Amino acid sequence: MPELPEVETMARDLKKAIVGKTIRKVWYDWPKMIHLELENGRRHLGHHPASRTMFGRKLRGLKVVSVSRRAKNVLIGLSGDHILAVHPKMTGHFLSGQWIMRGGKPLPASYGLSRRQAEAIREKVNSYIHFLLWFKDGSMLGYSDARKFGRIIFGAKEKVLGSKELSSLGPEPLGSDLDLPALRKILSSSRGRIKQMLLDQTKIAGIGNIYADEILWTSKVHPLRRANSLSDGEAKALFNNIKKVLTSAIKMRGTSMSDYRDASGESGGYMRLIKVYGREGEPCLRCRMLIKRIVIAARSAHFCPRCQRLA
Repeated sequence: MPELPEVETMARDLKKAIVGKTIRKVWYDWPKMIHLELENGRRHLGHHPASRTMFGRKLRGLKVVSVSRRAKNVLIGLSGDHILAVHPKMTGHFLSGQWIMRGGKPLPASYGLSRRQAEAIREKVNSYIHFLLWFKDGSMLGYSDARKFGRIIFGAKEKVLGSKELSSLGPEPLGSDLDLPALRKILSSSRGRIKQMLLDQTKIAGIGNIYADEILWTSKVHPLRRANSLSDGEAKALFNNIKKVLTSAIKMRGTSMSDYRDASGESGGYMRLIKVYGREGEPCLRCRMLIKRIVIAARSAHFCPRCQRLA
């Protein structure tokens, strides 16, 4: 699943590619991912009869005025105080390219693209296009999602940001609202395992399985530790490493463990810096002890039993 660094990379790429452009046409073939937030507080899904015509009609003619990120959501601000909030879930990612429709399906085209980008767009992982935007300047934006779990919410900005999906989110880990005192308060009020706390989007927004493992390894904290058991020194180390790991991953344009690609169809580079995630049975890069993997509440956790002691 794309986590904060991957979604931040998506948002930055889209900001460069589509801000200032006007939507000419909309296409989608997986109605379940489309959510229409109505003014009366109700929500229509894409397969609702009214949504099939309403969604495209409402988006046509709107101008992209901003692109940002909230947790694992890409927020595309539109004229008229509207917004598209896109959560890529397991396998979703945006692509800036060109497609032609054949038999009701989009096929990648190479015109207007460099040879490298044209080759990347044709990679299998980038071929699961289920949502397309055409812009008046002739450019296009595609959304590829192999598992089709992604969610696209459209509506008035106030309504979408006030929806349960976004209003329940905790502070941004790289934002000013998560300082050391705030983190200590979250830790002291959390009785669960530290790994679970880091994954709880209502506590801290945007961290997922990969970066939780990396942060805990860097902080020398065992994933089974109770969050409220961390000392002041451990809490400070955790705070610093949340910032350090996520910032480094953003600089490397995310991690492509599976389907994630940037808007050019390219893989993220943080895989080269991974210390513990996915390295079960391999030697710890700090002490050479073999990395172990356990399951905590149906989620995997990778750690070094020597560097990250439980007791």
